[in-house]
Amino acid sequence: MGFSDDLLALIPNLRRYAQVLARDRELADELVQVCLERAWSRRHLFRLRPGGSLKAWVFTILQNSFINEMKRGYRRYERGVEMLPESPSPDNQLSRLALNDVAIAFEKLGDAHRMVLSLIVLEGCSYEEAAKILDVPKGTVMSRLSRAREALHKVVENPDERRVRRVK
Repeated sequence: MGFSDDLLALIPNLRRYAQVLARDRELADELVQVCLERAWSRRHLFRLRPGGSLKAWVFTILQNSFINEMKRGYRRYERGVEMLPESPSPDNQLSRLALNDVAIAFEKLGDAHRMVLSLIVLEGCSYEEAAKILDVPKGTVMSRLSRAREALHKVVENPDERRVRRVK
């Protein structure tokens, strides 16, 4: 596979991560488009990095694009609660309630925890790749991941705290 094929294969992952960052589908799509354009126009720079991870390189471009948009004061960043992108829909109601609880808890996490959880769990990045993308030490990635998982486990392990409405 060539560079273009490898880049195209990453588009679903980029869209998912952009939605986690932006919490807005339109902005996420714009970020992915900017990211792909930058990656394509700078592909010669990646080739100068033998043994580098294309995934880490492209995700770093995406994250930097997001940061640049926020610095410009992109006001659509005002967030509403949006479900996890492209989440599967379980068959029974209890599973749906549990998934909804996890999605709400995920949205309540801080940006740093949400980003690291998304990179490791949803995108399958290694700790090293996530550290490169986030520009933090590997230990920081591991620590943030642990705290994020702990916060989500509290929701899953305490089903009595769910708000269930009865409809008559």
